[in-house]
Amino acid sequence: MSASRAALLPERPWDAIVVDHALGTPALEALAHNATVRERIVVLTPADRGDWPALQAAGFTGYLVKPVRAASLAARLSGEPQREAVAAPPLADAADNEPAPPDGLAVLVAEDNEINALLTRALLVRLGHRPTLAANGAIAVESFVAARAAGVPYDLVLMDINMPELDGLEAARRIRATEIAAGALQTPIIALTANVFAEDREACFTAGMNAVLVKPLDRERLADALARRNNPQTNPLAA
Repeated sequence: MSASRAALLPERPWDAIVVDHALGTPALEALAHNATVRERIVVLTPADRGDWPALQAAGFTGYLVKPVRAASLAARLSGEPQREAVAAPPLADAADNEPAPPDGLAVLVAEDNEINALLTRALLVRLGHRPTLAANGAIAVESFVAARAAGVPYDLVLMDINMPELDGLEAARRIRATEIAAGALQTPIIALTANVFAEDREACFTAGMNAVLVKPLDRERLADALARRNNPQTNPLAA
């Protein structure tokens, strides 16, 4: 734990501490051990919820999942300061109990927003698929080409439209160009966008994408789009 963080603890009587899991295990354990408060809350990404038992053993009394909603934070902190905090159990989701499909897909997720990327990855994992994250379009194209060259091509690409360095439209065009040059079959590309105007959808299709999903992602729509890719007897991708 850094000296600056340690110095804050005795500065005043705190009612609670809220700590980002990204600080790392040593800092988290030190803060939990040295903080003389009853509410010790750690903020986790959806993918990190499996670390909760160890964090609870280290002294944390509850957790929140990113992105943290104001209502969730308020509910966690609304109790009397002297009340013993009730540890939050890992959240259950119906998808957690669903058997993974035997034909899970290798999915390339191009998304520059870290929270959106992690949420999308969590959805895909729960649906039984194997996601790989790319932080922008340039990285996505590189990963796509490298996977194909290695003989382990992606089954599908989820492509955010607005990304730095190389946006999703240009990334899709470059992926299609590599497929044409190699004489390969097209890999389904699904656009991820918050824009629902007709011209935005048309731009995606013109760039070579097969479908559009509107953010924030809906699990049922995502599952349906992936199922269509898995079943060649269904209609072409559309969302």
